[in-house]
Amino acid sequence: MSGFEDGLTTFRDDGETEMAVHEIDLQLPRVDVSGVDVKLVIHSDYGRLGRLRISKGSIDWYPKYAKTPRRLTWEQFADLMERRR
Repeated sequence: MSGFEDGLTTFRDDGETEMAVHEIDLQLPRVDVSGVDVKLVIHSDYGRLGRLRISKGSIDWYPKYAKTPRRLTWEQFADLMERRR
C-alpha cells in the first residue's frame, strides 16, 4: 500500500494470492464534509474496469469510460449482493 499523495491513496494486491492483481485508487475528502461522495477508480491486470461513486443515497458504477452510471439505491445494492451469495 502506498502513502498519501494529494489526497489519493492506492491499495494494491501484492500478488501473494492466486487472484488477479487489482488496483483501487481511493479519493477521500481530507475533512468530513456532508454531501461529498467517495470516488473509486478500479483497475485489473488488463486495465481500467470502471469507476465507483459512493454517496449517501446511492452507489453508482461507471463501466470503463462510460459517462452514464448504473445507479443502485443502497437497498437495491444490498439485495443484489445478497442474491450473489
